[in-house]
Amino acid sequence: MRKIDSDRFVPEVLELILLNLREEAVPGEEDMSLQDIIEWHLDNKGHEPVTGLEELPPDVKLKHVIHAWRTSVELWDSYLDKRDAASA
Repeated sequence: MRKIDSDRFVPEVLELILLNLREEAVPGEEDMSLQDIIEWHLDNKGHEPVTGLEELPPDVKLKHVIHAWRTSVELWDSYLDKRDAASA
């Protein structure tokens, strides 16, 4: 996930979680590729693809979206902390 543009991935996935996911999943939906779902979400909004999204492993499914988002936030925060420390 380190090659994915976190500046775009994190807010787009959060929006996907908040606006498009329901408590009750459509049968089979939870096993759809998270990459495909994110691409669908971006296409519907007319947005460009997230750089590096193709690096998301194919075994990461929609049912993993919360974990993928949390991991992305942790990596993003770690990167920002290191960047800030280097510039101080």
